[in-house]
Amino acid sequence: MDKRDIEILRHLVTDSRLSLADISDKTGLAISTVHKRINKLLNEKYIDRFTVLLNPDRFGCATAFLLVDVDSERIKEVVEKLKNDENILEIYESLGSHNLVLKIRASTLERLKEAVNKVSDTEGVYSFEFYLATTRYKENAWKPEVDSI
Repeated sequence: MDKRDIEILRHLVTDSRLSLADISDKTGLAISTVHKRINKLLNEKYIDRFTVLLNPDRFGCATAFLLVDVDSERIKEVVEKLKNDENILEIYESLGSHNLVLKIRASTLERLKEAVNKVSDTEGVYSFEFYLATTRYKENAWKPEVDSI
C-alpha cells in the first residue's frame, strides 16, 4: 500500500463507476498499472466490494441508531445473529456505556420496529437506547487520507 494506491482508492470511493482510463488520467498511471493495483487492493481485502450509495430519503426510509448493552461473554454470538438482518446496516463494538452501536435503516416504520424487536429479543441483549434519526445531513463512504502512508 502506497500513496498511489490511496489515490486510486479515493477516486473509487468518490465514484466507483470511474473507468480504468479515467483513473489513469487522474493519477498519471498507465491503465494496466491501475488495473493491477485495483486487483491487488481487492486481493489484499482493502476493497470489500463495489457498490452504490443510495439516497434513503428518496425511498422514504427511516433510520435509527441503537446503543445496545450485551452480556460481554456473548457479544460475538449476538453479532452473528444480528449481522444477517439486511436492515441492520452497521454494527460496531464500542467502549463506553454500551457494548454495541447499530445503524438500522428500513423502508417503513413497521420494518424498523421489526428490526429493533429482533435486537431486543436476541438472547444476551439486556437493554438498549433507541434514537430515531429525523434528518440526514451527511452520509459518505470513508476515504483514507493520502498522508496516512
